[in-house]
Amino acid sequence: MLSQILRLSLACLAVCCFSAQSSAQDVSCKREVVATGGGALTEAGAKKKAIDAWRKQVVADLGIFYGDFEQANDGKGGGIERCARSLLGLTVCQARGRPCQGPSGATEIKCDRGDSKNCDPTVKWVQSRLKAKGYDVSVDGAAGPNTEKAISAYRKKTGVGEGGEIDEKLVGSLKG
Repeated sequence: MLSQILRLSLACLAVCCFSAQSSAQDVSCKREVVATGGGALTEAGAKKKAIDAWRKQVVADLGIFYGDFEQANDGKGGGIERCARSLLGLTVCQARGRPCQGPSGATEIKCDRGDSKNCDPTVKWVQSRLKAKGYDVSVDGAAGPNTEKAISAYRKKTGVGEGGEIDEKLVGSLKG
């Protein structure tokens, strides 16, 4: 009887520790995302397409701060689950990983009542960084013509590509 109580106590302790660990983990990492890339002639090309598909899905669902495949799974990197050859001879791979915020220290910005009704936290973060660098842009989370002009001007000045869209290169440049 005493041994059963001891085993039950140890089991309860293990469950409590596991649930505390998983809740602490959930703060920086999100649910697992699986994405399949398009077909490629080589396995390396198929893996790249799978990672790109994973990144696009994560950025669309969670925002650009979670789109780093190398930071997935608590910084251990995402993985390629499986690759297979199609009947046409193309290789197709599947990428899998729990998206985590990178070590950049960038905190997610929330949209509040004072922002545009179309507020996007990633856009708001980019706007706040551009404003801090002296660009004439309102920080409301809505990507309008002024935001696009400011992004284009910043890109031209720093040599970080062209255009007025938000991508990983722009965000990486603004983090520094």
